[in-house]
Amino acid sequence: MDTLLLKSKPILDFFNLHHKMTASPVKARLDIFLIGNNPASQIYVSKKKELADSLGIETFIHNYNNNTDQDLLQIEIKKISDNTEVSGIIIQLPIPKNLNIRELYNQIDPKKDIESLTDTNISKRAYGEKTYLPATARAVQTLFDFYQIEIEGLHVVMIGNSDIVGKPLAAMCLDKKATVTICHEFTRDLKSITRTADIVIVAIGKPKFIDESYFRDDKTQVVIDIGVNDIGTNEQTGKRKICGDVDFINVKDKVLAITPVPGGVGPLTVLSLMENLLESVI
Repeated sequence: MDTLLLKSKPILDFFNLHHKMTASPVKARLDIFLIGNNPASQIYVSKKKELADSLGIETFIHNYNNNTDQDLLQIEIKKISDNTEVSGIIIQLPIPKNLNIRELYNQIDPKKDIESLTDTNISKRAYGEKTYLPATARAVQTLFDFYQIEIEGLHVVMIGNSDIVGKPLAAMCLDKKATVTICHEFTRDLKSITRTADIVIVAIGKPKFIDESYFRDDKTQVVIDIGVNDIGTNEQTGKRKICGDVDFINVKDKVLAITPVPGGVGPLTVLSLMENLLESVI
């Protein structure tokens, strides 16, 4: 049996067709804060602007250098958040290490926090109140729905416990009645845990770290690779090469289904942000 590749393109094509057929004009404005000169961040921001433009969303990008002061950024973000014309705000990650991301997020009106990372929105999710689902969690939920992967009662192993990706993903799976094990850098004998999983989700930022030895031989497991790692330049095309946290080539024939990188979860996180934004103004 061939491995099912959980690609984002069919989902994006369906969304674009559905949007063209059913969407009525919506007035929305998206503001993106790009802090520092990370090349990958610049690419991600351009992709977000490209999709926003295609949906008729007005987009403004605010660029700041690596040495920008924390206080200045907080003032600028608060000023944009207070602007009644602004519908949603994104702070592109990563940001320079000297900055306090929590304080920056908390300058955003929770209603305009389409990444759902302000303390207010995190607290709401913790208590089961309605708020936006963080982009990566919503992207994976979309994958499950589109490819009809029912996770109720299954064992999901989440590798990575970051506040932005790992924890929201684990919470989303719990809400869908899965049994969730969260693993991290201090987890002992990780392979013995992943081999018991029905679904393995990886978000650790280590290129091709998870190889075929982490999986059973019965080809029944599903792998969701969140990782996006820059591994240099393609000498023939001159374009940047990226890979996931999973060794895709050596793992794909050993599992039931897997997300490719690129072309898997990444594009859906951008789509999820735009869906959150559109829902905020409808």
